Amino acid sequence: LLKNPSTPQRFWLPLLHDS
Repeated sequence: LLKNPSTPQRFWLPLLHDS
């Protein structure tokens, strides 16, 4: 996932930390 308007940091950032 990249930093897109559709994917806010609130969404992808936790995913990166979780994985």
